[in-house]
Amino acid sequence: MTTLFPTEGYAVEGGMSLRGYEDFVYRACHANEADPVAYWKSVHDEQVKMIERIQGRNLVSLNGPNVDLSLSIKGRKFNNSCGRHNMPDGEIYTGPVEESVNGWV
Repeated sequence: MTTLFPTEGYAVEGGMSLRGYEDFVYRACHANEADPVAYWKSVHDEQVKMIERIQGRNLVSLNGPNVDLSLSIKGRKFNNSCGRHNMPDGEIYTGPVEESVNGWV
């Protein structure tokens, strides 16, 4: 498990008191939940649903005023980061097919 341990140095860098920074980190890790383990299990379950919706798709397109980007995710595995290896956590991720990225940001 990799996590951030609140220190005076990190607090100063963030423009916070040590106590304020500790609260910030603990909230980000959901350590303040009544049952943090149950919380992270629910994150896992929700992210599994997201992966199931995305897995098997071939193309990601991002379009807007500041972006026009497409990339292939064909055959890529999605990872469910739900508090087992990093803290705070809560993301799903994959990488694009090499040489498939096209567009601008």
